[in-house]
Amino acid sequence: ELDAAAEHLRASLDLGERLALAQHPYRWRVIDGRLRAIGGDYEGALRLLHDAADLYDTDYSPKARPVTATAARVQIAAGDLAAAQHWAIDAGVSADDEASYLREYEHLTLARLLLASGDARQAEPLAERLLEAAEYGGRDGSALEAGMLLALAKSASGDTARAVVTLAE
Repeated sequence: ELDAAAEHLRASLDLGERLALAQHPYRWRVIDGRLRAIGGDYEGALRLLHDAADLYDTDYSPKARPVTATAARVQIAAGDLAAAQHWAIDAGVSADDEASYLREYEHLTLARLLLASGDARQAEPLAERLLEAAEYGGRDGSALEAGMLLALAKSASGDTARAVVTLAE
């Protein structure tokens, strides 16, 4: 329901401006950028995400979902793997890193990049570690994403039977 989501986002503009929430300009751009990416407007999405990164306000919360990783996901979807690889280098993430909550979103993004780059051999063990950590921590959304990425990695490696089992789980 992308149209409804966009309408709610437009309504939130008035509310956020009136209440002067410090995080509102950042959050609004991230959400609008994600909606635009879903609609295929990758250039517009990246422009909004770049602006959001400049406006980031922590509100004393950890940076568990860096906007730069969201931008890398848009770049992957747009087929700009070179730009996403630059993000991974700048972010300092690698397929051998330990799974941790604060870097989980970045590592899930890296797994997506590895799969898009045809490197299922590195994506699979990374997705396995991320799935285990997310399940242990009770982070169902991350566990679902990691499981999907693990199934894709198994399928890309030619193990369709294990990929189907992983999807079923």
